[in-house]
Amino acid sequence: MPVIISGVKFGLNDSSVNMRIPFDTLLTIEHELSIPPYEQFTQPYWLQIAHAGKDVFNIPNDTLLGLPETPDNLNITLKLKINDIDYSVPVPLSYKKTDPVKGDVVEQLRIVPDVTVAFSNGLIMANADGSLQAELRIHAYKDIKDGQLLIQGGNPTLMPVIKGLNSARLQIL
Repeated sequence: MPVIISGVKFGLNDSSVNMRIPFDTLLTIEHELSIPPYEQFTQPYWLQIAHAGKDVFNIPNDTLLGLPETPDNLNITLKLKINDIDYSVPVPLSYKKTDPVKGDVVEQLRIVPDVTVAFSNGLIMANADGSLQAELRIHAYKDIKDGQLLIQGGNPTLMPVIKGLNSARLQIL
């Protein structure tokens, strides 16, 4: 019984296809898609809304409670024809990588910000005079020609040292 892909739909984009899927074959379809600008960054569902208090999370939808991960909203819809019957099957967008220990690993597509900033060390201790010394790790997920890092704090003697940033500006408020 032949299986035919008759269409692929993502958001408002709908493509007609007429492709027969060979029996017992892995099929990969590569297609360039634009993520809609209204899509939120991928993050755990229990962190989507600000905390209500200490150790209390606001869950946006109680049907999510207990799920190990946030459900994937980035899906395409495959239109299949099997034995002259039409089906619509949602398929999450994913990518596949090869891990030397785990083998083939398929992970959901994640929407991330252009840049992330994190402390290099999880524990920061204040010096006797109240000053802090900390290193930041800046990770750019795309080429950035002109960046700006704003540091807000009440300490007017904040003395940052920036290494490895091209054409970046630092402003201390």
